[in-house]
Amino acid sequence: MHFEYTDYVMGCMVLPICVILFAVTFFIFVLLHGLTAIKHNGFSYRKLVHIVLALLVCCFFFILNIGRLFHGGFYLVAEREHDAVKMQGTISDINDLNRFSFPELKNVYKDGQTNGAQLIINGITCIAISSGDLEVGDFVTVTYLPRSKYILSIEKEIGVTQKAQSYDMPNGT
Repeated sequence: MHFEYTDYVMGCMVLPICVILFAVTFFIFVLLHGLTAIKHNGFSYRKLVHIVLALLVCCFFFILNIGRLFHGGFYLVAEREHDAVKMQGTISDINDLNRFSFPELKNVYKDGQTNGAQLIINGITCIAISSGDLEVGDFVTVTYLPRSKYILSIEKEIGVTQKAQSYDMPNGT
């Protein structure tokens, strides 16, 4: 399976930054507008409710996208596709990610994971748009970005046994 670097950049860095900037700008605008309206027209419960609802919506989008940045998106500012490293190992765990840690990115490997998958390979946590048909115990070759942990490609090695893995990979890397 191959995943595009540009998909990670757009979905995990650019769009979250844009949404955060919009949410913060809207938050400040609503707060200033609300305070100005209260100052000129007096305090009313209805104005306060509108301000609080608008601020809650802004906070939701801020929290949603800041989580995506903290789960690897920040690293993409300095990390490029040519920084990717390869490793081989056995998948020890596969977890579905939630919308607060990874966006829904379109791909051809959809298998019910709407927000990506976290794979643990040789004790290293990696993140992919989808785990496809991979299962725990599969021996794989992975190309991933070392800081953000985003997987660019992952290939299942067929016919490789656990004994061959320990012989080929004496340092566990």
